[in-house]
Amino acid sequence: MEILEDGIELGYPDQAILDFEDCCHKGNVNRDVTVESNLLSASPQAQKYHGAVPEFDYYPEHAGDPEIVAYLQSAKATLKDFYESEWFRRLAKDKEFLEARRKADELEAKGLTELRAKRAKKAAP
Repeated sequence: MEILEDGIELGYPDQAILDFEDCCHKGNVNRDVTVESNLLSASPQAQKYHGAVPEFDYYPEHAGDPEIVAYLQSAKATLKDFYESEWFRRLAKDKEFLEARRKADELEAKGLTELRAKRAKKAAP
């Protein structure tokens, strides 16, 4: 029920919620469902900051589902509007914001490096 509740709470399309819940019980979420939304293409800033991006998983055969298509179009428009807003343009030049982003990027890179090292250690004979 938690998957269904989370999906509804986040406003994801019904078919995507059902697909992900089904795959969690019957399949492999790393293989069987997909995120082909390409939401980050809405703006170069979305690609750069990749923060709260409303992405979700669904079975590839449901990519044409009208609710999924409409959601993705709306989400792309929202991201584009946000990153092109005057407010965000000012924020993107703010020294404190830029420093916080630099630190966040460093932490993310460090975490990924550590994760890769742990995985390599586990995979080693």
